Amino acid sequence: MTILKFGGSNFLGPEGYHRVARHIEQRLAAGENKIVVVVSAMKGETDSLKAQILDLNKQASPSNLDAALAIGEMKSVCRLEAAVSRLGISVTSLNGYGLGIRTNSDFGRATVESVDPRPIRSALQEHDVVIAAGAQAINQSGRVTFLGRNASDLTAVVIASMLEEHACEIYSDVPGVATGDPNIIPEALLIPEIGYRTIARMSRYGGQRYCTMARWSSPKGTRSPSCANHSPMMAWSRGRL
Repeated sequence: MTILKFGGSNFLGPEGYHRVARHIEQRLAAGENKIVVVVSAMKGETDSLKAQILDLNKQASPSNLDAALAIGEMKSVCRLEAAVSRLGISVTSLNGYGLGIRTNSDFGRATVESVDPRPIRSALQEHDVVIAAGAQAINQSGRVTFLGRNASDLTAVVIASMLEEHACEIYSDVPGVATGDPNIIPEALLIPEIGYRTIARMSRYGGQRYCTMARWSSPKGTRSPSCANHSPMMAWSRGRL
């Protein structure tokens, strides 16, 4: 089984979804059996959804914002499912209501409390590809919760862990963990290998993107999956336990 995650920078428009769909087709043609694809919202859509709600009510409740922001990933899932299905591939999609991930009720930055792999495993029994909405889950009352900005990485890590897979691949606009944000500091250096404890410490002092992965604690006795972060440069950082 293969776990892939595609960030919003891959989806600048409809062609982005077709490009990712062709990549999935190539992976299946190369012999990979089952693929779970976690997707972020189209680039800029989360900010647009938030602005729309705040234009109506600048004191909108966190739960109101979570329900609105989750729509971005839900739309992205539907777009990619349509693009993949167009290629004749057996595919289905799941959003936060059906992923089997439950959180606390800390709306806006919810923390994963429990996971149930059965919904995804069931979907994989019937389809070759399952597309999952990133950054969202439900709380113990069944209300949708948002895991935070850039939290689709976290969703991919949680899914890989709950399916007992040892790795996931993250495709984004940065090649991995660096000494600084390469979009701001061009001379920032890629860190080829880094320990998860180090990532966790860095996240506490303001590190971006990977901080959501550091918040996920696997069930006792299991190991967090290794994540390869791919960009157009095709260089990446490997997480080390």
